[in-house]
Amino acid sequence: MFDVVKPVSSAVTGRIPMAIRWSSYEKSLTTKTLPIAMPDQVSSELIKHTIAIYDGGITEDSWTPSVEDARRLTLVAKFAAKVRARLTRQVGAVHITGMDMVSLGRDTTEAGAAGRAKLAYYILSSLIGKVDGSARGRLFDVVDRGLDTNADNVLFSVSRAEAPWHTDGASADKAYDGVGLLCLNPASQGGTLHLSNAVTALDSLKSKLPKFITNELFRPLPRDILENGSGQGVGNGLVGLARNPDLLKLRILHNAFPIFEEGDQQHVRFRYMRQWIESGHEKGGIHLSPLLSIAMNALDSALSDEKVASVKLESGDIVYCNNMNFAHARDAFENGRGAKPRHQVRVWFRL
Repeated sequence: MFDVVKPVSSAVTGRIPMAIRWSSYEKSLTTKTLPIAMPDQVSSELIKHTIAIYDGGITEDSWTPSVEDARRLTLVAKFAAKVRARLTRQVGAVHITGMDMVSLGRDTTEAGAAGRAKLAYYILSSLIGKVDGSARGRLFDVVDRGLDTNADNVLFSVSRAEAPWHTDGASADKAYDGVGLLCLNPASQGGTLHLSNAVTALDSLKSKLPKFITNELFRPLPRDILENGSGQGVGNGLVGLARNPDLLKLRILHNAFPIFEEGDQQHVRFRYMRQWIESGHEKGGIHLSPLLSIAMNALDSALSDEKVASVKLESGDIVYCNNMNFAHARDAFENGRGAKPRHQVRVWFRL
């Protein structure tokens, strides 16, 4: 007699998604391919409903869709379906403009305007895919908290430092299909968002590198553990205990998965953050292979070569991207004296 146990990761991370490739022709037309203006009727329907329920005491943390919501959001649902198709089967990323922030801020406080905008963003996101709020809440505020990203358990999201090419998520047992960013306040300087097609970057690497180097990108690699919550450092209590060096080493050894996975050339999953790979090796007591360093150097270069867009988000702009096929990066930024600090809101979802 014997037992067969299905690996947990296969159920949680889902199937390897369809690969989305941008041709050089599509890259030359990014200004026409990526942006999509939210139609006035869609924006009006979304904002009217958002204000009504927000002023009735509903926030993004308490909203659940109802039959009444479905009746009032038919145009928004159709728009969300178009965005979903772009993310999963067409271009893999979208820059949405046209959400009326003036109307969202009318007859309320600054905090009320932000709360309304976040609720509208959450409603739209939940119509595109299934929002995953298990790690850091339904929405996560991307603001500078003055922290050092080289410190333990600190996210790039809570600093103003440059964030190199990466995908969101660093857990072997969880993978986000899509990621979104809503801009409430842009930075005074810097903070530009960059998108790169990781699938075409992989095609380029296969044509240039010997197989024994590209194989480094396909073998399980231990990653650092980023604790759930605010991602603002080790903290006290159970989080501090969980990050005891001996225990953390064992957790990191378990948290291993490849940068690239292929079902075939038409199905690719990409999950990458170089800093978490390097810190995972260090904390796990594992020597970082020189071949892996060469492979990641080549990957970073290929992602830069395959960059499809650079976007400076303005207030009310939203960018969604396929987190399995695309990498994103962010320039360092500065908040001007007397100006509102940069504030973006991130969402993760399953498609």
